[in-house]
Amino acid sequence: MKSPYLGEKGHIAIGTTDVDKAVEYLQSRGVEFNMDSAKTKDGKTTAIYLKEEIGGFAVHLVKK
Repeated sequence: MKSPYLGEKGHIAIGTTDVDKAVEYLQSRGVEFNMDSAKTKDGKTTAIYLKEEIGGFAVHLVKK
């Protein structure tokens, strides 16, 4: 990465057609999100990071 952001070793993006629905589904399964990292456009979430890193990588959902 050209500039440091979240993730000790970098980040992994997971593309989805509806970030809000993906967040709702994953939260119902116990996954926690870093709500401060949420990016929105026209009232819909376009990207959001999981609360915890996995193996040093920050993981985020992003709209395809």
